[in-house]
Amino acid sequence: MTTTKTQPTQDEPPAQDKPPAGPRTQPKLTPEQRERARKLHDENGLPWHAAAMVARGDETLASVLKQLLRQDRINKLVAQHDLDRGVAGNIVDGKGSLEHILLRRRARQVVQETPQHRRLDEVHAAGDHVCLVVDPEEILTGRVAELERLELVFQPDEGEPRRLNKLQMHALVEPAHLAVLRQRWGRDQEICGQELAPEPCPWLRQHVKHARLQELVESHARCTLVTRRGRVLEGKIAWYSRFEIGLRLTKKAEVVLFRHAVHELRT
Repeated sequence: MTTTKTQPTQDEPPAQDKPPAGPRTQPKLTPEQRERARKLHDENGLPWHAAAMVARGDETLASVLKQLLRQDRINKLVAQHDLDRGVAGNIVDGKGSLEHILLRRRARQVVQETPQHRRLDEVHAAGDHVCLVVDPEEILTGRVAELERLELVFQPDEGEPRRLNKLQMHALVEPAHLAVLRQRWGRDQEICGQELAPEPCPWLRQHVKHARLQELVESHARCTLVTRRGRVLEGKIAWYSRFEIGLRLTKKAEVVLFRHAVHELRT
């Protein structure tokens, strides 16, 4: 028994480019249009559906090439950086910045991988001798005896243990660097006059965005942090966590500012 091959219809694309079966939504190509589509497909490498649209006059060759180039750039961004296609499309269209998106991703990763109270956890676990700046501007020297979710017990070198709410803490510094802190701690009189208390709302403590801190960590640029009591400190961001910012004052001296006590970041 012999079989006969059926001839392709005038609108049938090459076998490798056949679209899935379904209702026909476009008018048939004329012989002239089909010949042009075939030429565009073979010589310019256009997908058959795109070549057919150009041949029919539904799209110009330039617009089709622009769309294909856009899709190619989106595919590369998705493959290289594991982006959502919508986000990649916004970048290609100039509505977003790849650098900023990747910066925010790195910042999120830092926050996820760093303990929320990194330095406070460390000094408590090690029993380190530290200086704690307590609202409004009291300086306590001693050790963190107990550390709880919202409070801590601080054992001063002199006197009875003190139970403190974490919102009372402004800064933490090693005793050897206290003199540097006092020397460099300026004052913004306008903010001092407002008598701002530490920010109690967790979602309002993040006005200094993680991405901005990450950018300063990576650039090593100098910046100025102002506390809600009007104290001003200049230095470089060494690290940060969800609730703390490590500010390097000199090559050796570093102070930890608690983010609920930060009023603004100036660059």
